[in-house]
Amino acid sequence: DLSDLWSLNLTDLRDGWTKVWEAGGDAGSGPSPRHGHTATVARLEGKGGALEEYLVIFAGRTDSVGYYNDVWAWSPSRGAWFDWTPDYDQTAEVSVPAKRDHHHACSSADGSKMILYGGRGDPTDEEHQHSHSTVLGDLWELDYSGRRWREVVSGGRKPRPRYLADFAESGGAFYIFGGDTSVEPGGRVNDLWRLNTTTYEFEELRRGYVC
Repeated sequence: DLSDLWSLNLTDLRDGWTKVWEAGGDAGSGPSPRHGHTATVARLEGKGGALEEYLVIFAGRTDSVGYYNDVWAWSPSRGAWFDWTPDYDQTAEVSVPAKRDHHHACSSADGSKMILYGGRGDPTDEEHQHSHSTVLGDLWELDYSGRRWREVVSGGRKPRPRYLADFAESGGAFYIFGGDTSVEPGGRVNDLWRLNTTTYEFEELRRGYVC
């Protein structure tokens, strides 16, 4: 597993890729090596009232350690990582999402929250390895500023629990397509769901839907 961070100037691709951070380098500490994590963008008010953007990664897995549920935020303006992981040990009465990988996440339209759905992990086993894993179908919200998780109970129909789906955010909605609904072979699906990130209601988009 790798632990490096790169940037690409999309306005002039001739600039190519630039490495901005790597574990063990001179730019300070950051997240451990991993795969299967998600990356979202937070927009928070900084000094003087100006908005500051962060690249936020959540969870993932390594073969040596297993699953994670930590939260890290990269500030491009300061060139540094910040550990946004809630103090899980001191908030035993507060629910937090289980450690996982290959989950699905986006930010709210205003960039103040992360919305997390599903993935693969095992809430009941401390080893957090694939041999103990199950498919998750839970829905969570992380307040970036307060660093607090809240489990969301969505009404109506919901997609089957899944991991490794394609996902994207557009126009205040979170789209989830396909994925695997079982850790055993034969669980792959090709359905499309839309989550309203204000009401937290799911809607299945059937054949004929026009994006």
